Amino acid sequence: MRNYWIALGVKAMEVLDVETAILSYREIGDAGMVDGLSAIANVEEKSLLAGHICALFGNYGQVCPCQRISWL
Repeated sequence: MRNYWIALGVKAMEVLDVETAILSYREIGDAGMVDGLSAIANVEEKSLLAGHICALFGNYGQVCPCQRISWL
């Protein structure tokens, strides 16, 4: 069941749905990710939010999954 919550959290982050990502990581007890996501929950600019999410993914200097979205 844990793998499903992780997959949901990752997919939510890829589509910049921070609230869903927070809920899924909270369900599995990943306090670090919940804290990181909570810190960026109020960011409104999509490209800045995508950059923060890429940092949470650990993709420094690489193409992040959320950067593949055409509307950024």
